[in-house]
Amino acid sequence: MKNSLVSEVASLFSRKGFQVVSCDGMQSSFDVLAKSEDTLFLVKVLSNIEGLTPEKSNELKKVSSILDATPLIVGERIKSTNLELGVLYERYGLHVVSPKTLKNLLVDEAPKTYAIRGNYCVRLNPKRLAQIRSDSGLTQDALAKCLGVSKQSVYRYERDGRVSSFIARNIVEFFGEDEDLFLASDLFNPDFSGGDFEFHGYVSDMKRQALEFFREIGFEASLTKAPFDIVLKDEEMIFTAVSNDWRRLRHRIEILEDISDTVGGLEVCITERTKSVGGSVLKPEDLSGFKTCREFIQMLS
Repeated sequence: MKNSLVSEVASLFSRKGFQVVSCDGMQSSFDVLAKSEDTLFLVKVLSNIEGLTPEKSNELKKVSSILDATPLIVGERIKSTNLELGVLYERYGLHVVSPKTLKNLLVDEAPKTYAIRGNYCVRLNPKRLAQIRSDSGLTQDALAKCLGVSKQSVYRYERDGRVSSFIARNIVEFFGEDEDLFLASDLFNPDFSGGDFEFHGYVSDMKRQALEFFREIGFEASLTKAPFDIVLKDEEMIFTAVSNDWRRLRHRIEILEDISDTVGGLEVCITERTKSVGGSVLKPEDLSGFKTCREFIQMLS
C-alpha cells in the first residue's frame, strides 16, 4: 500500500519536471526528495496521517532545516476519513495534503481551504474585505448583521483574514465573486516555532565517534534520520552514511549519490566492512589521516 503511494507521489513530481529521489523501502524521515530550480521538497508519505508522531515530525523538520527544504506530508486518510481534495491540513506544524491536492498544487492551484482543529477555514485578504465593505457603504456592524455574526467577528476578519468556510460562502453570496478576496494557503512556510530539533534516536559507537571526529576537524555536523546519518557542512555539503550493514549499504550509497547529484554536494560511506559496495567508502581508522575539513573535502572531490 505505502510503496504504491510513494511511487504515485514521486511520479507526480517527476511529471512536473522535478528531479526526484525516492527513498522507498528505507527507514527515513522523508520518502521522496523533489527539486525544481528554486524549490526543494522533502515529502513524508503516509497512508494514514495518524501515523505521524511528534518525534517523526521533528525528524522531518530537522533535516528540512538543514537542507533549506519545504517539508510536506502526503496522506490518504486521517483515521477512517479520506482527506478532502483542495484542503490543506496541519499536523504538528507540518502541512498535509492528499495526493490529488498535491497534483493540483503542482499546477499552481494552491489550496484555499485549510483544516484547523477539525474545522474548515479560508484565508481572506483582510484589506480587500474592508475595501469591499466600505465601497458598498456598509459599516462593520451592518455587515455583521447581514452575515449573522457579531461586530467583533467582522473586525477580526478584517484584521487576520481567517473565516470559516460557511461564513466565506455567505460573504461570496452577499458581495459576489471577487478573485482578489481569497488567498491561497502558504504551503512554503510551515510553522517550525517551538520545535525540538535534537536527535533522539539510537546512535551507535561508530556513528558517535565519526560525528565527534568531523566536528573536531571543523565541520558543522548534524545527526539525522534519513538515507544519510550525518550531514556535514563547510564549503561543501557532504551526505554521510555510517553503517556495517553491507546488505543495505549499496542501496544507501546509490541513494546518497542521487541526493548529492540533485541537491549539490558530496557523499561518503564509513564502514568496517571490507566487501566492495561502490562509491566513496572509508574505514573508521582512515579518518585519523585528516586534520582539517578542507583535506577531507579535497579527498572526496
